Amino acid sequence: MKYKVGDKVKIKTWERIKEEDKTPEEDWSPAFITYMEEEFNKRFPDRTVEIIKITDREAYRIDEDKWNIPEWMIECLIEKYKEPEPIKSRFEILDIR
Repeated sequence: MKYKVGDKVKIKTWERIKEEDKTPEEDWSPAFITYMEEEFNKRFPDRTVEIIKITDREAYRIDEDKWNIPEWMIECLIEKYKEPEPIKSRFEILDIR
């Protein structure tokens, strides 16, 4: 598997997935795609998710409920975001109490 637990990734849009997939147009269920896109956009509006588990079905778990995604749905890895350290007061820096 290309990604690991803790990685933040960007998920492809359904339009892009559909373009890249070679499945005939009639095999796509428009109602299912519409439902999935709406649900996904509600939960992950910026399409950025963190992988929390790798499942036994070679998919990535991205939340505690029901969302598992295969590798082909991932657009790219997003560099790990490092929280900035809080600004210390001069009293903390000098350890004045």
